[in-house]
Amino acid sequence: MVFKVVGHRGNPSQYPENTIASFVSALKCGSSGVETDIQITRDKEIVIFHDDDMKRLTGEPGMIGQYTLAELKEMRVLGTDEAIPTLQEFLDSTNGIERFIELKARNEKGERINTGLEKYLNSFFHDNYTVDIHFISFDIEAIRNMKEYNRNYSVGLDIGRETSLIWDSMMKDHIPDFLDFVIPEYSIIENEDRDLGRNSSRIIPWVVNEPEKLETLKKKGIDAFMTDMPCLMAGYS
Repeated sequence: MVFKVVGHRGNPSQYPENTIASFVSALKCGSSGVETDIQITRDKEIVIFHDDDMKRLTGEPGMIGQYTLAELKEMRVLGTDEAIPTLQEFLDSTNGIERFIELKARNEKGERINTGLEKYLNSFFHDNYTVDIHFISFDIEAIRNMKEYNRNYSVGLDIGRETSLIWDSMMKDHIPDFLDFVIPEYSIIENEDRDLGRNSSRIIPWVVNEPEKLETLKKKGIDAFMTDMPCLMAGYS
């Protein structure tokens, strides 16, 4: 089986996550896709950034939404020369492969953040959407909103251990028709006895960083996965 390797936040094992250097490295490793995270600035620009707050990645206080794009561009990620990219810069640096764009619509407490993100994202892609772009989120409302904006958008739902009941419900009943794929945490599917490759929707687990786990994916009929180590894992696919 030939796997499709998706670099989770690019190639964070070698470069600062969600930076241009990280994305370019994932491409050079032979990744078939990359995953990233988006938020909106105070002046309603879409930028690439994962965390709810700025501290871990930039050392600065506050949240993305409290800064303008110009202010964010003065910051550097994890003490390197890498800046926080815009969505356009991300797209320009990853042309030719699949892009999985996660909408950070809620924080770890489940509170709504980045209000209006779906609207601004739809406006951004209104005339330049391509089939290699996929919208994902842990917030099913945000994903449903994107599908309602444009039924041609490819959308998927992230599922973590804390929301594993959603996975159980989907497997017992059916995956909602508006979802084109689901992205469950690897630990959720590890003990599944079913051939998941027979599901109507594509399944792309995250994150798979150990080559020995690929045998489990093969047995379940899964042919794609997200990883923090695309250079390593591409060598086994």
